[in-house]
Amino acid sequence: MNLNFFVLYTILTVFSASTALEYAPIVNTKHGQIRGLINTVGLWTKSYFYQGIRYATAERFSKPVRVESFDEEIYDATKERNSCPQFLNGLGNTDVHHMTNKSEDCLFLNIFKPIPNIEDDDAKLLPVMVWFYGGGFQCGTIFFPLYDGTYLANYGNVIVVSINYRVGPFGFLYAGTEDVPGNQAFYDQIMGLEWVRDNIKSFGGDPDQVTIFGESAGSFSVSTLVISPLAKGLFRRAIMQSGSMVPTIRFSNKQGAIDKTLKLAKDLNCEQQEMSKIIKCLRSKSMEEIKNVATDSIEKMISNQMIGPIIGDAVLPKDVSRFQHGSNGPVDILFGVTRDEGSFFVVHFLPELKDNNIQMSEDKIRENIRKILSFYHIQDHEEIENYYIKRIDTTDYNQVRKMFADFFADLRFNCPVVLFAKEIAKVNPENRFYAYRFDRLSIVSDKMHCYDWMGVCHGSDILYTFSHPFMNYYPPDARLSHDMIKSWTKFARTGQPGPIGPFEWPKAFDSNNNSSIQWMLLDVGYRTVIDIYENSCEHLWRKQYVDWFAKKSSIKDEL
Repeated sequence: MNLNFFVLYTILTVFSASTALEYAPIVNTKHGQIRGLINTVGLWTKSYFYQGIRYATAERFSKPVRVESFDEEIYDATKERNSCPQFLNGLGNTDVHHMTNKSEDCLFLNIFKPIPNIEDDDAKLLPVMVWFYGGGFQCGTIFFPLYDGTYLANYGNVIVVSINYRVGPFGFLYAGTEDVPGNQAFYDQIMGLEWVRDNIKSFGGDPDQVTIFGESAGSFSVSTLVISPLAKGLFRRAIMQSGSMVPTIRFSNKQGAIDKTLKLAKDLNCEQQEMSKIIKCLRSKSMEEIKNVATDSIEKMISNQMIGPIIGDAVLPKDVSRFQHGSNGPVDILFGVTRDEGSFFVVHFLPELKDNNIQMSEDKIRENIRKILSFYHIQDHEEIENYYIKRIDTTDYNQVRKMFADFFADLRFNCPVVLFAKEIAKVNPENRFYAYRFDRLSIVSDKMHCYDWMGVCHGSDILYTFSHPFMNYYPPDARLSHDMIKSWTKFARTGQPGPIGPFEWPKAFDSNNNSSIQWMLLDVGYRTVIDIYENSCEHLWRKQYVDWFAKKSSIKDEL
């Protein structure tokens, strides 16, 4: 599987190669001077690229500490810096294991700026788009070539920023103490946004026109920042691509987080009576020792068995996570999913789905649904089984396989995104909301570990959001990518993504009713539909999320 992604990586880097290093203008920031380079993608698309700017430092398991000044007279932002340690096997994004240096010293950000034309007004500040990568909070890096912001910056005339944040135990370990608070990754993201607020004007960006966007765990992060009191005032708009923090099994309460810390301590022979001694022991271990015991499979990640986000701290207080206060003021939100979010993931629970010839009885189908639900401690399974089984011919294996993919997509992606938007709209009706579903079967699906029956997989929209040189060889895909970039950046500029192509993009919610959602379907053609997920999300899954959150909140947090 890794080989396929290296093929794509090679394509991108060959087209991105520059014959000679050209320098971008030196920028004066509050922390010192920064020298960047001119980045060339494809044959002629260029941007100013300030790569690997240090925005913070951090002790292991602690909150980040702001960088006050650079050590160098002129900071060298012409070279790739460290990625954070990675903790997940079996996901395409984990090919970062082979691409960059990994170190706990990894709190860097990238900035892409369009090279101005002679006639451009240098005094006019550009909108800013800040990207948070996905990877299940266990892997990811801003140095992954798919996240090159050159096309996005040029076609959309925006400043693109991407922020490294810690993942796995280094990003989320919780000990109930001030120096091991949990949710360190979110503190990283917030500090990165504070750096943008304080410095982006020096790069020609407007600190009052910041849009945060991300995919998968990055989208989860975006939704968390939308309602976190610590992120208030740091951005104006948000784009959520396939994920939200609607209380699902991805969260732990504090006791659950402590249990995971104790398990890690046991695995590393750090069992002690006092938490302070446990943390001291964990801090004495090498990065590789921790990686060796904490790195695990994708099924462990998606069933919340790995160290991850917690509820009930300063980033996400309980009352905020119940949506009682809505978003941090007037935050416009563009949200969406891909058509077949669940197909890539469900095969990790049920490997037999990869077999094109296998047959599955109705009893076995029900057993497998219960198997997946058991990972999420959902006991009320009969209603869920009946809902999905009654929609298909159980003797048609293609329908059975598609049913499992839809079931998992609703559980983990579709309904969390839908219900998050609805809850925020209830409390903040003055905010603008727009919805999309990405329906294009990618020309490089197999390079994204998305094969045959899987359809439009999770993550398929990333290539089109950022665009890449090979797109130019497929005109329909190039047009779709350019239209999406135009819509994403128009939303960042105005709060409205439309029109797209010749079509108006309607608001997601009617002014008098936020129960129905109008979706823009993104393919080589465009059309709008209403209430794609209403039945499953409102009538089936909403109750499960409410019950889950009530159970999480009923456990005492005082430790």
